[in-house]
Amino acid sequence: MTFLSKHKLAILIIVFCSLLQGIALYVSVLHPLSILLPVSAQTYDHVKKTKENASAKDVAIIADDLGLLRTDIQNLNVAISQMPILKFVPVVAPFFAQKEELISIVDDVLSAHQTLVREISPYSVALGITQSDAQGQYLENFLKVSSQIIPILDKYLTNIEPILTKVTNLDVSRLPTFPVDLQAYAREGVSYAQIFDDNLPEIKTFVAHLPDVMGATQPKHYLVLFQNDKELRPTGGFITSYTTVTINAGDITFSDASNIYDVQDGNVYYASPYPIATYLTERIWHLRDANFSPDFKESMDFFYTFWRQVGQQPFDGIIAVDTQLVSALLKFTGDVNVPGYDIDFGLYPSVPQSCKSGGSVFTSENVVCRLEFYAERASLGENERKDVIGLLMNQMYDHIMATDSSSWQDLIMVITTQLNEKHALLYFTDDVIQTLAEEYNVAGRVRETESDYLLVNDANLAGLKSDMYLTRSVDQYYEVSSNGTITKTVDITYENTGAFDGWLNATARNYVRLYVPEGSTLLSSSGGEATVSVSSDLGKTVFDNFVRIPPMSSSTVSFTYEIPIKVSNDFSVLIQKQPGKELESHRVFVNDEQVSTVTLRSDMVVPVSL
Repeated sequence: MTFLSKHKLAILIIVFCSLLQGIALYVSVLHPLSILLPVSAQTYDHVKKTKENASAKDVAIIADDLGLLRTDIQNLNVAISQMPILKFVPVVAPFFAQKEELISIVDDVLSAHQTLVREISPYSVALGITQSDAQGQYLENFLKVSSQIIPILDKYLTNIEPILTKVTNLDVSRLPTFPVDLQAYAREGVSYAQIFDDNLPEIKTFVAHLPDVMGATQPKHYLVLFQNDKELRPTGGFITSYTTVTINAGDITFSDASNIYDVQDGNVYYASPYPIATYLTERIWHLRDANFSPDFKESMDFFYTFWRQVGQQPFDGIIAVDTQLVSALLKFTGDVNVPGYDIDFGLYPSVPQSCKSGGSVFTSENVVCRLEFYAERASLGENERKDVIGLLMNQMYDHIMATDSSSWQDLIMVITTQLNEKHALLYFTDDVIQTLAEEYNVAGRVRETESDYLLVNDANLAGLKSDMYLTRSVDQYYEVSSNGTITKTVDITYENTGAFDGWLNATARNYVRLYVPEGSTLLSSSGGEATVSVSSDLGKTVFDNFVRIPPMSSSTVSFTYEIPIKVSNDFSVLIQKQPGKELESHRVFVNDEQVSTVTLRSDMVVPVSL
């Protein structure tokens, strides 16, 4: 018998087994792969096309693109399901185990956004998504359709809520890190989803009340207070003038600006707080000085009560703005010409250098100085002098309302930055909307915290506009005793960098209050002219003093006190920024060793390792 005949059966068995392996390989890998690869390529093409259409803002077909992607994802799922061998591949197995959950999340996301795009499509021009050749009031057009848009956004937020829950519950540790670190991408996505999910109740409340705030159902009336931060007061600046804003179904109208001194408040009597009585020698508390609480709501509660008592009209809210917001908006709108207020200060040798740039127009660089000149020095009548801010704001408003939608993101960034830095503050008579403003920290509230706390609140009392030249720096020193008791020293240094001119700058006269944790005990103080008093206000202990800073000099006031907080591993200090201040430098020391330096632009929590 030949070798072949001897081993024919064995060879046949080997061939048969190889054939079976080939069939198995084809069925389990090659055939599914032949389906998976084209589907993957098609999905990639559709993703690329969707991104192109989204970049081109082609709303008409984006919804269809999202529908195609949903189909692609389902086809991918089917193709992957035909390759069970993947569950044994170490790199892919963790993904394969969560495949259904991940596919479900992706499909839900695509579905929610497909619905959103379809429903907002009729409003795409007004929303600025689709460009139009028509000229006009772009922002006003958006406001007019906002009442129709809000229900769509509310529905979208409702649809997205369960998706966020799914995302935040993902076990990202099971995802592969090679060849692509899917864990890192997933963790970032889960983090964003968690932030969105945490803020969703406030977002939904905001969306639900936005039509009411914007006068969709009935006109809304707001009082706008102009606070001069160059004459700093507790909520941001001395109230110089005001205007009113009416919003009616997207139409916004401003009244002429009025001088705060024109409000006749002599028929209502309030005794002045002792700093105003002492350093301004005003025994009667006037409406213009009503913003004396560092808490904007507390100040506006009193201001609005006072306002109504002297016979002024009711409002739905109050918006306080300072000159830094005006300057920031001018950076956005560009230079503005105000007829009748077009002096070229380059011809005036005695005005500050900041006045001289820009020629006869208002720019972001010269606006503060020009406003001060027209308010204090120009040979105009009282009403003309104070009305310049109203005329300027109206000119800027016209520029903003005609802004092309491509610049809306920049405008939103300007406004949110100014709100965050407290150059604009909001107050509402509606409790729900007021609470929402407080939750977003745009209401100027003195905040509660279980950590250490510091607010340095200054009031310029008869110091001209010296805050234009005043710089501030704060040093915080912590000392910890063996029993864990914390003693803290706060040094506040003021520097008056300007020369005397008699109309903008002179000796700065600053009443300072230090707000610290309630129950703190004052141990010593230095600097200033007054005997430091200790009081309780807004859930804090308060130390105060009065300091003068002559031109081209500096002064320091210091407070040493014991705080009723013990050392902990997560010890920190919440530093709140006073509205109206531009910058405030803070250094933190522990046992005389500097541990951090921050420039305060907004409220900040600073960790301190004790």
